[in-house]
Amino acid sequence: MRRTAEENQAGMARRLEPSEGSSPLMSENLYQALAAAKPTAVKLGGALITMPHAHEGREEAFNRWYEDDHYISGAMVGPWVFAGRRFVRCDLERFAAPGARPTDKGSFIAVYWAIEGHVDEVWEWAKAALEHLTEEGRGPRDRSRVYSAMHAFAFDQVFDPPPMKSIHALDYPYRGLAVELIDAPEGGSREDLVRWLRDEYVPSRKGPIGQCVARLPRGLREERRPDQGAQGGVVAPAIAPNPEQRVCLLWFLREDPYDFWPGPFGQHAEEIEVAGRGHLVLLAPFVPTLPGTVTPLARQQSSSRKAEPDL
Repeated sequence: MRRTAEENQAGMARRLEPSEGSSPLMSENLYQALAAAKPTAVKLGGALITMPHAHEGREEAFNRWYEDDHYISGAMVGPWVFAGRRFVRCDLERFAAPGARPTDKGSFIAVYWAIEGHVDEVWEWAKAALEHLTEEGRGPRDRSRVYSAMHAFAFDQVFDPPPMKSIHALDYPYRGLAVELIDAPEGGSREDLVRWLRDEYVPSRKGPIGQCVARLPRGLREERRPDQGAQGGVVAPAIAPNPEQRVCLLWFLREDPYDFWPGPFGQHAEEIEVAGRGHLVLLAPFVPTLPGTVTPLARQQSSSRKAEPDL
């Protein structure tokens, strides 16, 4: 039987009672409680997705802060986070619903996988970690937020043959990522949109797609202006999560977007509108960052690039 987040927390609280003479934070019960917290099955549950826009002229400063510190201290060391990967934007066309203009913001995106059954705990940990890191002077810098939210499970569609699974998506060296945000129409339901995406839209896609991971935004990471202290105003992202109506599709690509984009993705906005199932908010291509290197924010077409090493 699946446990709720409240049941998980209650169970951990009982185990976290400190033994005689020990500090609660240093008690061995802390580690025992984390290890014993159910469920422990390796299944992909939620996803923490954050898309920032680095300030002009401060791109590499932001990249160094995020890659060398925040990627690890603000997410990867958290309990029940089992994979993560960062991507940088492509200097390629973006799409939105017909008549709408897609945002040109969003120079990086980071995606993290959370174990099924612990999405709420991961979200609470991530918010607490951000607060403590900010107090230490290690909080967000050199960027504005574009889209940032915790996401709950919707569905997965794996196009690659077994033994590939969605749990492998961030570890497998896919060449690119297309991020697609779709809102249910006014008067429509997100449940209907999810059913259509799962049963018709996603399975019928063509192109170099390895898999599609669909998730539902459910929480906004609160962030306050650092120059105004704890009482400062909340900094809202450029694209609101819209948790009641939105679905986020993560398309993992077997080919470099610079070699084929937009290809079949160029018809997505019109197909969604014609079907009457929703509206495209954003469809944008990214490529993986290479940790430990300077990450360019624009790349030339593949024909003009030097051959990359086969890692």
